Amino acid sequence: PETAESLKLKQGTALPLKVDPDEVIQITSIGEDQPRPITRRHVAQIIEARTAELFDHVAREIEAAGATNRLQAGLALTGGGSLLTGISQAARDQLGMSARVLAPDGLGGLTDSISTPPYAASSGLLIWGAKNWTVEGEREGGGRSLDNVGGRIAKIFRGLMP
Repeated sequence: PETAESLKLKQGTALPLKVDPDEVIQITSIGEDQPRPITRRHVAQIIEARTAELFDHVAREIEAAGATNRLQAGLALTGGGSLLTGISQAARDQLGMSARVLAPDGLGGLTDSISTPPYAASSGLLIWGAKNWTVEGEREGGGRSLDNVGGRIAKIFRGLMP
């Protein structure tokens, strides 16, 4: 049976009105042996409700941070959910600001699968940590220079790949 995540990314969209209301897909629910029909639009409506909740939380956090009028470049969407069809448009519609999907940049030597939006946060944290890493015992105010940060991070990821 197809997982919910797989169904979301293969068949889902955050824009149900863009889906043919008569298009039917087959899904197998947990505990069921046989697939059953469901309209793709119904799946999209469920996804739309969850993305609306998500962007409602995002809007509240932006407001709480006092950044409502300071995001001229718009919202950067990363992570696995950013691969959902229509997510940028849904964000623009609900938040009233530009939004785009971004992937990690400047990570030369990494495989294509790691240089994708789902890995943006972890890659960014690794880069930040590598650039800000200091060696205990270094002179005060000094840190260890890390040449070729991207190459070092790529080496870490290559060690994790099967």
